[in-house]
Amino acid sequence: MDFLPGYLKTPIGTASTGVHHVGSEEELRAAVAHFARKGAFDDKGGKLLLQKEIRGPLLMIRSVFSHGRLIAWHSCIRTLEGVNGGASKKISLPLPVVQEDLVALGGLLKWHGALSMDAILFEEKP
Repeated sequence: MDFLPGYLKTPIGTASTGVHHVGSEEELRAAVAHFARKGAFDDKGGKLLLQKEIRGPLLMIRSVFSHGRLIAWHSCIRTLEGVNGGASKKISLPLPVVQEDLVALGGLLKWHGALSMDAILFEEKP
């Protein structure tokens, strides 16, 4: 399967409860069965997302907006992977490009409230 390895995710959840790393079809079937036993299909529309794994350093970004205006933000890089892909150790990494992208995204969406996202860092090749 071209989409494995990957992460099977519930619509709402954390890395420790709503995400399973799957590397084979067998692991994918087991993860779907696990979520079914936990009631993932009972009241959430019966949907799961399978996201292809992309290798690279994980940057975790948290921000707060007021009607499209960036109020505060923080980003950190995961230096040690925890359970199901979460972070058990992080180091702050306030990259200026992150702020620039957040300002643009929040303004475009006119976002109001908290916004969290993850990004994979990669080196641009000339």
